[in-house]
Amino acid sequence: MFAPVGSGLSPDIMHDNHDIWAFDTAYRLYRRARRRARLGRVWRLLTGRRAGLPGLHDEMAPVRDRHALGLRTIPVRQVYGSEGRSADFDSAFRPLQERTRHRWIAIAVALLNGATLPPVDLIQVGERYYVRDGHHRVSAARALGQAEIDASVVAWAPAGAPGVPKETGAPGAAGCAC
Repeated sequence: MFAPVGSGLSPDIMHDNHDIWAFDTAYRLYRRARRRARLGRVWRLLTGRRAGLPGLHDEMAPVRDRHALGLRTIPVRQVYGSEGRSADFDSAFRPLQERTRHRWIAIAVALLNGATLPPVDLIQVGERYYVRDGHHRVSAARALGQAEIDASVVAWAPAGAPGVPKETGAPGAAGCAC
């Protein structure tokens, strides 16, 4: 068994032909995503647009209310930005930093092998979602064309905005000081 030259990944994670296929596919998807992210960064510099993900705290007024909505299945395309890792991924959740490679590929391999991964942690503001935890999972899911992703969601209502309706019966919804 072998890992692609220059991948920096250990070949001992591959045990059969399916593992080799999954690793090779994940590696190629990562390289393509990084290449597109670099091209996008150049284009954004030329056009004066922001290269990274929109940051939650950069775009939002102070929070008036927060409450847990529990586990949800969210359309991946509605995941819009990041709470704290705006510089690591571009606005299409493609990796901007080479240091994301190992984790990204491992997650993509797991998804290709049909593994169930933990839900991502998202903050909902209006119709948009910001990633608190799970950036690599969102990025790999997008690259693989996954339509939806499981998420643990906390709704935030900015000061001055209409209230976000609280769900009844959602685990932890009552009185969450998230």
